[in-house]
Amino acid sequence: MTRDNRTLVRLDARLALSIEEIGAPLGLSRWTIEEEISSGRLQGRKVGRRTVVLRADLEAYLDRSPKTGVVRG
Repeated sequence: MTRDNRTLVRLDARLALSIEEIGAPLGLSRWTIEEEISSGRLQGRKVGRRTVVLRADLEAYLDRSPKTGVVRG
């Protein structure tokens, strides 16, 4: 199992993810994720001073995202 796979498996088991935890595997910046939350396209929640996204909300957001063609390596 590669490092990336371990990261995804570990994150998959969590109920809520921080902005940084979402951004790293998806290759998105903190700014982009905050913009998606601000626009209402991605649901964020405040827990204390931190903003988190429920895993179910992230999965729904990704399901609504446009699908692209085959990625060629």
